Amino acid sequence: MKHPILSVIALLAMSAPALAQFGPSQQGGRNPNTGPFGPSPQAQPYPQQPYPQQPYPQQPYSQQPYPQQPYPQQQMSLVGVWSTTLTDTRGQAIASIFIQFSPDGRYQKRMIVRGGQNDVFGVWRYDPQNSILYSQAQDYSPKNLPPSEPMGQTYTLQVQWVSPNHFVTQDASGPIRWVRQQ
Repeated sequence: MKHPILSVIALLAMSAPALAQFGPSQQGGRNPNTGPFGPSPQAQPYPQQPYPQQPYPQQPYSQQPYPQQPYPQQQMSLVGVWSTTLTDTRGQAIASIFIQFSPDGRYQKRMIVRGGQNDVFGVWRYDPQNSILYSQAQDYSPKNLPPSEPMGQTYTLQVQWVSPNHFVTQDASGPIRWVRQQ
């Protein structure tokens, strides 16, 4: 493959005759509204007739982040390691989260931020019939920092499967996409 800079130079060299046909403007550039491609479009008044009304749907749009689950929920398993990346309002990554769901009903969640990391240990249960994940944090480390979530409180999350290796949960900030790592 050629070097990208050489490709650009070759393209410019081949297009020089085509660009030359436009040449300088007929008025020598004295009219600021005329350029090598002819007169610039001038502002036109808005049409006096109202625009035709568009039919709008009567039903509100679905608030689901993805279409309904295409996979049977009973076949999905949370056992394994999952990850997600949290971003700020500018789209910059602020944290990565890895969570390991063990077959024995225990989990370990590791949150990594610029200042370090925090681990939470707890128990989990998944209800495949209703696609609900129940989790309860029971311990955390390091102990010199406050826990990243309340200890002993049971959380209920609706799980929306996108594929066997991708699911979505929802919190106050919006959808959170989880991807299977193992």
